[in-house]
Amino acid sequence: MEQEWDIFKEYGNRTSSFMSMYPGLEHIQIENGQARGITYGNRIVLATEPHCDEESRAQAIIDLKNSRNKKLCLFPIGEKLASVLGEKGFSVWQVGSEPIFELEDYFRTEPLDALPLGRTLKKRGAELVEIRTADLDIYRQELAALHDDWKRQKTFELGFLNQVDPFFKYDLKRWFILTVRGTIQAFMTAVPFCYNGQVLGYYFNDIIRSGKARAGTNELMIVEVMRLLHAEKIPEVRLGMAPLSRIEKKGPASAFLDFLFRRHRSVYNFSGHYRFKNKLNPTRWDNLYLASSGLGFLHSLKCVIKAHFPQGLWVLVQSIVARQWGKFLELKQGVLSMNRADKGEDLYFRSFKDYIWRTKWTHLSVIFFVVLHLLKVTVPGVYGLFGESAYTPATVTIKGLTLCPLFHNDGFHLFGDQLSFYIFGVFVEGVLGAGYFFALTLTGLFLSNPVTHALLDPVLKHFPVYYQNHFLHVRDYGSSNAVFTLLGGTGACLTKKAWLFVPFLFYSLIIAASLASFLALHHIVALFIGYTLTLGFLTMKAVKD
Repeated sequence: MEQEWDIFKEYGNRTSSFMSMYPGLEHIQIENGQARGITYGNRIVLATEPHCDEESRAQAIIDLKNSRNKKLCLFPIGEKLASVLGEKGFSVWQVGSEPIFELEDYFRTEPLDALPLGRTLKKRGAELVEIRTADLDIYRQELAALHDDWKRQKTFELGFLNQVDPFFKYDLKRWFILTVRGTIQAFMTAVPFCYNGQVLGYYFNDIIRSGKARAGTNELMIVEVMRLLHAEKIPEVRLGMAPLSRIEKKGPASAFLDFLFRRHRSVYNFSGHYRFKNKLNPTRWDNLYLASSGLGFLHSLKCVIKAHFPQGLWVLVQSIVARQWGKFLELKQGVLSMNRADKGEDLYFRSFKDYIWRTKWTHLSVIFFVVLHLLKVTVPGVYGLFGESAYTPATVTIKGLTLCPLFHNDGFHLFGDQLSFYIFGVFVEGVLGAGYFFALTLTGLFLSNPVTHALLDPVLKHFPVYYQNHFLHVRDYGSSNAVFTLLGGTGACLTKKAWLFVPFLFYSLIIAASLASFLALHHIVALFIGYTLTLGFLTMKAVKD
């Protein structure tokens, strides 16, 4: 391990050179140096440029490809190496750019003049302090708590070159904290990049901010650390790649990446990340590239994405869906603390197993209704029970009250009911918990018919006898009542999206008209019950809190 760090000090002049030494990347020996990466079957994804002499890097990569007989991806690399590899037959694509701060030029003017939030924070007493590694134990517990809090705000953790582990090789990093009135608001580490045993500058790697810190905290901390390094005659600071930024449009691949940069927010806010770094007014931007041998653009991109997501691509897909779903739903504030932890990320399903476990009663309910229907159509005794269990206002029976909601008329009725039941059941159980799911489901199943009956009975006395008789002898089956209480519960959780109710209201009216059944208005009654109950739950929770 000591030899690896000696090689890094001799040849680690890329921003990601230090990061490539993090856990999870395998050591790959090359002539007169080393490389770091991840192997997937017949593919190797190399992390940044190899640690060897700059002039030898292209040949070292080619020799590695030939000796291992594998397809190579290399990311991110600078323009010089990308150009040489392109001439050697590699496919090369620009995948982002990196802000470079040449400190002598940067401090010819005052950076905070262009950063009003950071300037104001400094005037209010924010101070930057460097911590010596010998004194780090004094602050370790507080910094670790800040780091843990920061991680909880993230939907997932990245791997490969985007690992965030401030305490890895902590003695080789420089540590800085930003305090306001003695309280730590943020901290960051600076890791060196080196060549020929000399420190050329620093890469600001771990930048951790308290969730309660004021706006402008990070920008002030970055500028003040650069000011300190400039006083030490350090020539350069780097902030790492802004993915997909400033891409030159030279073909379909670059156009696609530029589209992701401008439009994509689901997993990573590329444009927001770029805007933050750009507002610090860097001296220049250097282009960064992805190079590949024997792989097309999409396959190379997949390799890079896979390397950065150690949890697997399924977690990435779930995250995209969860974030888009969360944006669509816009939950009421009180919903976040109903029956889950007070942190919004706990509303997201962490895995398929987590999804099944947290919505198990919805799944079991759907299975129960389907199995009961199959028994009805195959077992004569169950079919006879079905015939006796209709809810009929003229002759309300115990079976009609208890069994009527469990049976369905036919397969089409079953399919429509259970599809809707599944959608809204998953939402209620997944967000509010099993208790609220059961409360709404059971209320809808067993109370909506009697409540509707009780509401209509005195009203229909004023209608012609024909309508009264028709109402008394209508027969009802199925769990659609529970669907509408769950729908009402879902609607009560949303801040907007009231139009969600409209199709179902029309559906209720159309069904009532087509069946000439006043009892079919129980759908609207169930929706109202579900909405009112859930709103009551939310109100009581808010008062209690």
